[in-house]
Amino acid sequence: MVQPSITAYILIQTTTRGPDSILGFLAKQKIVKESWIVYGDQDVVAKIEAPNFTELTKLIFALRKHPELKRTKTLICST
Repeated sequence: MVQPSITAYILIQTTTRGPDSILGFLAKQKIVKESWIVYGDQDVVAKIEAPNFTELTKLIFALRKHPELKRTKTLICST
């Protein structure tokens, strides 16, 4: 039986120099399917497809250690 994956979007605020650095970090993560620099209250948005909440949580904790990060907000998609 195939386990359903978890789709989430992470909204990311960074320092002034942070968006490119954060995109580089996200590009190396297997569960990050797409990421974009955006304009407005957030600086980067990432689309995540994780096999479970444990993997999603690991990514969020790793991202929060990034020196250019200010704040994240995670939106978990439902059906």
